[in-house]
Amino acid sequence: MDRVVHFEIPAENLERAKKFYSGNFGGKLNQLGAEVGNYVLVHTGPTDEHGMPQDRAFINGGLMPRDPSASSPVLVIAVADAEQTVEKAEVFSCLHR
Repeated sequence: MDRVVHFEIPAENLERAKKFYSGNFGGKLNQLGAEVGNYVLVHTGPTDEHGMPQDRAFINGGLMPRDPSASSPVLVIAVADAEQTVEKAEVFSCLHR
């Protein structure tokens, strides 16, 4: 079954968002530098040496500064066949207009 494997949450105030999400939901935060847009990695469970989840029950994500290109949360879903999934989404979209 296809599943969510990553999330991204844009925030107006990264420091406030970091305090909110870590304080309420736990997890480990890793602040990256300006060269990558001040992105904050969010680890929701145990990870390996590459930062990848060791247990499929956990997904990692990130916090990033909100801007016109990143104004709402994003969910990344892993699929077995991208082309087939796009075709199914197009058919579904046409049927439900």
